Amino acid sequence: MKTLAVGSIVESVCGKCNDVMGHTIMAMVGSEIVKVECRVCKSQHRYRPPARVGGGKTTVTMKKGRDGDPVASRQTAMAQATRPVAPKAARKPSSAMVAAMASLEAWQKAMRAHEGETPRSYAMAESFAAGEYIGHPTFGLGVVTGLVPPDKMDILFEAGVKRLLCNKE
Repeated sequence: MKTLAVGSIVESVCGKCNDVMGHTIMAMVGSEIVKVECRVCKSQHRYRPPARVGGGKTTVTMKKGRDGDPVASRQTAMAQATRPVAPKAARKPSSAMVAAMASLEAWQKAMRAHEGETPRSYAMAESFAAGEYIGHPTFGLGVVTGLVPPDKMDILFEAGVKRLLCNKE
């Protein structure tokens, strides 16, 4: 096992990156890591060890207290837990998720209605009519849902409604 010292690299949970990242040790008290700096976002914070994958209890390390007597260091939440944890309740889909699902269903319905047709290629210089089936090089197949005078239109694509230019010369 490698020895840890100030300047060494360790894995720690970064609150800013919201992930386990490599961190540089900035401060230690005895053999305990106290402060680290994220190598990605450069934020400094207290050392938070990454969660164990196995889910087993962690061992308790001993260190000397102020009076010199051995004292147990902090235990992880998993080692302290003695009662079973109730399963989380299923979340309701967010309003954004509901809107995205409705948009996808509308697009699928429109694609079934235009099945077998050849889509018209999108070009900014051309004019389009509502309900027209078009193909876009980036967004894919879509249907014009509405016109926004003088030079825009709303098109329903698989990714959602996009407002694109038309009638530009």
